Amino acid sequence: METIPFANLANTFQAATIEAGANGRVFFLKIPESAVGFLKLIGNNWFSNTYFEFIIDGEVVKKVEHQIGNINDPTSFDPPYVVRDRLEFKAYNNSTKSIRFEVVCDGVAVHNPR
Repeated sequence: METIPFANLANTFQAATIEAGANGRVFFLKIPESAVGFLKLIGNNWFSNTYFEFIIDGEVVKKVEHQIGNINDPTSFDPPYVVRDRLEFKAYNNSTKSIRFEVVCDGVAVHNPR
C-alpha cells in the first residue's frame, strides 16, 4: 500500500474571497481512484453572518458556524474522516462586505494497488 500525503494532491491551505450575499468553494481536494483519504486535521477562519458547508463525497457532513481549528493550529480528528472521492468546503457570506475565507485540511490517501 502506498501512502500519499494530501500535500501531494493539492495545497492543504486554500482560500477564496466571497462577495457579500454570495457563496463559493473555498477548499477542494480530489482523492485518486483506488485510494481512500483520511482527513486528520481541519482549521478555518470564521466571521459573523457566515457559515461553511463541510462536504465529503458530495454529501454535506455538517453546517459549520464556528471555527473548527485555527489555520496555524488545526484541530486533530481521531478517528479521521474517511474520504472516498472528494473533500470540499463551501462558504456562505450573508454579511454586507466581501470576506476572505481560509481553510486548511490535512491527512493522507492510501492507495491499494490491485
